[in-house]
Amino acid sequence: TETDRPRASIVAIHGLGGHSFSHWVSDDPAVRGKPRPWLEELLAVDMPKARIMTYGYISDGINYRYVVRNIVYGRALDLARSLAYRRNKDGCAHSRPLFFIAHSLGGWIVKRALIISGEAADPELRDLELSTCGVAFFGTVSPGRPSSPEPLARVFRRTTTGSCDDWSPSGRRSGSADNDANMQPEDSELEWLTSQMEAFKAISPDLPRLSFYETKK
Repeated sequence: TETDRPRASIVAIHGLGGHSFSHWVSDDPAVRGKPRPWLEELLAVDMPKARIMTYGYISDGINYRYVVRNIVYGRALDLARSLAYRRNKDGCAHSRPLFFIAHSLGGWIVKRALIISGEAADPELRDLELSTCGVAFFGTVSPGRPSSPEPLARVFRRTTTGSCDDWSPSGRRSGSADNDANMQPEDSELEWLTSQMEAFKAISPDLPRLSFYETKK
């Protein structure tokens, strides 16, 4: 019935090294060592009238260029298209508020997806930016500059698999010096990410945003 239809949609996007379901867990003090699915068992209780979804993607980054071009650019377009299709199929486009929860690199995917929506001529894609009522960013780092530590590069080292550390983008084994170079951003990639920051600011001056980040080492 109409009263049973969700009143809002919440979409969670994980970061590098994450997974669409196991990434979103919470320790249960009542059951030691057994994490609880946060989206399914906790958030769903607090938001019974919301439709809660999670977006998954292959999130191991080989190098900075791969993450920028294949994940941020490519996955953002896929997210926008998939979500627009689902909302149109459900008949909730232009009517159901949309809220994003994004961790780490997932925040960049959300920003890019909303930019794509804001620039789209397709009304289904355009609906995403128009319907978004808020975003919660968890540890979404800045792109970094050569004159300062590159936060994304540090994230790559923490989250990529061991096999990725031994391979260059060409598929040949590389030494540690070559691998460190692969993890450093190029000027063109930093410029593109910076332009995306400005583009997101332009389309979201009144968009409610929450940013959570750690301040201790």
